[in-house]
Amino acid sequence: MKALHTQLRERRRAMHLTQQEVAKRAGISRRRYVGIEKGESTTVETMQAIAKAIGTHLTFEKSSKFCAVGSFFIKIFAFIFN
Repeated sequence: MKALHTQLRERRRAMHLTQQEVAKRAGISRRRYVGIEKGESTTVETMQAIAKAIGTHLTFEKSSKFCAVGSFFIKIFAFIFN
């Protein structure tokens, strides 16, 4: 499975959209969008807005991986564009 930011970039390019156009549609700054497309973390809400901006939606897929956050372990969910 491709990384989310790779899927995002590919979808944007396939739609012949600029980063600025997607950012504007999603209601975020271009700078923030560029960071997300480079793999920076963001909120689920922002990813949902971006998905809507490029005419798709997110699917949450349960993973068997865990991530340590402080003294807690959280289940990682993969986000997939459909």
